[in-house]
Parts: sequence; structure tokens; C-alpha cells
Amino acid sequence: MLFNSQSSNQRRVPMGSRSRNKVKVERDWWNYLHGKGRRHALRRRAFKKKFDKLFDKMSMRTLMRWAAAHKAQGNIFHSQSRWAPLEEMHPDSFRFLHRWGIEYKSHRWHKPPVWGEPKPKGCYRNARAIMRSSSKSLKKRPNSPHRMIKIAYVEGVACGPLVDPMQHAWNTKNTEGKSALDWTFYAANHITSYIGMPLSKEEYESICKLISPKARGFNLFHKKIFGRIQVRVRLMQIIRNRKKAGKRLPLKRALR
Repeated sequence: MLFNSQSSNQRRVPMGSRSRNKVKVERDWWNYLHGKGRRHALRRRAFKKKFDKLFDKMSMRTLMRWAAAHKAQGNIFHSQSRWAPLEEMHPDSFRFLHRWGIEYKSHRWHKPPVWGEPKPKGCYRNARAIMRSSSKSLKKRPNSPHRMIKIAYVEGVACGPLVDPMQHAWNTKNTEGKSALDWTFYAANHITSYIGMPLSKEEYESICKLISPKARGFNLFHKKIFGRIQVRVRLMQIIRNRKKAGKRLPLKRALR
């Protein structure tokens, strides 16, 4: 999804724009897709049709399999192609996601989030903020029946009619959640497919410490981060711990 580089405060512009050519914040995409009337209904139907056609015979795991084979042959994702955003990912990250990544169901938001607009082009920061805010709420009200569900951070690849294949971060309920809760692209969350590696707050912060004592976040599958052997070792430790605990893991698949 393309944003204007200029940041805008949604609280000052609560209704957003209804024109695709004036998109500045995610609320503008929401108004473009979810407005009332026949025109908006036809628009939603058209994008849903594109989404169904795109993933009718292809899954995100299949896409990772293709990308891994593409990079294994020494190829690149050319800057003029829609796959260009994947060029910054480490070549081995596609194989990792094919083997260990979890495919998430698309989530439909019935209304814009009440806590405000996400930072444009800031998916890593947005997902991190949701994860940490849910942990703080649990600490403040540990015994409350109305407390927030613990939210996990997920990083991987997203793709859809309005989202070119790209490195992306979103959230899910716990590390065993099945739906992608994408605050950054909440307007198009329901027509976007996802595959990624979920991390709890403790697991996330343990990787931050490996990168740098002062690091607050990271781009997990970037060439500079996933290329570090200690990061890969930590990820495999996390996977082994989950396996011992009997948590949901992807079925074993051989990458040929």
C-alpha cells in the first residue's frame, strides 16, 4: 500500500479523504474502500475478487518456496518489479519462512481502531507498540476479567491486491493466534495474506539484546539482521522451546 511521505495526525483529520488520489493516512484507504453506497460496494467486490484470484492456486508458503528457489539460483528482485521490496530480505529468510513460518487468516476490521491512526510506513514500530501496550495492561490489571488479551508480534511477508509482496510486521493473539491483526494496513487487512514468525514480548526483547544493548526494535529478516548467526540460533531455540511445550508449529515440509 502506497502512502504519501508526509505524516498526518488522524485526530486532527478524523474523517480522512474519500479519494484514492489524496491518501495520506490509513483512514483515507478505509474511506476509499468502506464508504457507503453502490460505488463503494462495487469497489470492495472488485478488490475481493482480485484477492481470491491471486490466492486461488497459490499460498504464501508457495510464494516463499518460489522466492527461496529464485534467490538460490543467484537471481535478484529487480527494482522495477512488484517483488522489489523483497530484495532487502536475507536470501535464507525465504527458506526459513517456508519451513517455520505460520500462514495467518486475514482479519476484517468492522470499524477503524479507536486508539488512533498507525504511523505510515512504520509497521515495525506499530506492531511493537501494540505488543508492548498489551503487556502493560496485563501488568496493571492481572486479575481483571476485562483485561486485554496478550498480543504477540509477528514479522514476515504480506501480499495482496493493495499490498505488493513486502517485509511486514503485524500482531496476533498470543504466539498461537491464527488471524493477522494488522493495524498498519487495517483498511486492507481482510484482503491481504500473511506468513510470519510470531514472537512474545520476552522473545522479542531477547533478540533485541543480541542485536544491540540499546536496540528497541529490528527488521528480523533483513540481510543485516538475519545474517547474524546468533539471531538464527535464538530463533531455533524459540522453536524448540515451543515444540517441547506442545505449541502449534507448521507441518514439516521439504524444500526441494
